[in-house]
Amino acid sequence: MNNLFVINEDCGPTFSGSQGSSYIDITVMGTDVLGDVSYWCLPEYESLSDHNTIGFEVTATTNASTSNRFNNFLYFNIKKANWDRFDSFCKQPFVDLSNRIDSGADVDTLIFVIENFQDVVLSASKTSMPLKKIRMHWVPWWSIEIECMRKRFNAARRRYQRTRNFILRNFYRQKYLQIKENYSSMLEEAKVQSWKDFLEDINEHNVWKKIYTYGIKQNFTKKIEVTGIRLPNGSATTSVEKTINEIYKKCFPIDTIYTDTPFHGLQRTNALANYSSSFDLYLLLQK
Repeated sequence: MNNLFVINEDCGPTFSGSQGSSYIDITVMGTDVLGDVSYWCLPEYESLSDHNTIGFEVTATTNASTSNRFNNFLYFNIKKANWDRFDSFCKQPFVDLSNRIDSGADVDTLIFVIENFQDVVLSASKTSMPLKKIRMHWVPWWSIEIECMRKRFNAARRRYQRTRNFILRNFYRQKYLQIKENYSSMLEEAKVQSWKDFLEDINEHNVWKKIYTYGIKQNFTKKIEVTGIRLPNGSATTSVEKTINEIYKKCFPIDTIYTDTPFHGLQRTNALANYSSSFDLYLLLQK
């Protein structure tokens, strides 16, 4: 119907919950890409959801001479490009390639022109543009302990899924669910603790640096959603504005005598007391 085909393989249920398993998730392909999709499977790593991860491979037919052309991607910084050098490098080769297109009458000529065009653009870019540094995505709350727990978690899941004996399968399932709960709790605690460490690191000396680094420079508001925080009285903030105000009050409390402890009150009294000095205000102003 409508030239759509289900490509699910018999790899097991796609949904596994506390109430049972099901094949509720399906993968549908059209006739235009049906021949390019293969190896539909359910990967062994955990998805942290009742719905299992679905994986498949998509292949494309490429020319043998160009199959290795795109194995390594290069990212150029076009904002710092020398366009005059780029233009002078490409000008004459583009004219020659255009003439080949006008005089060519077969597919092989067109493929030859396309390959040479790519080579010319790549060579011109290397000589006129600096490369961008590719940075790996990193989260501050990830640790070696979480990595080890993740491996234990995936290993427990594989053991549970591969066991056919009913008694052992039930035993390994209970163990897998326990490790899953511990793993989820570890992730949640790590994220919360990382957020607390970030807040505690803010003081009157680096508050504006933090705002610039995570607010303007790295576009912090789009990468991390600032949620509510728990207050000492048990309530929680319900908006970003209230959260920021509470953080500001925590980092920069109001200095008032009504909240002083006996120790602080003594220090305030000593600071306000008169003391003898060999200098007076008049002499200091004269200096």
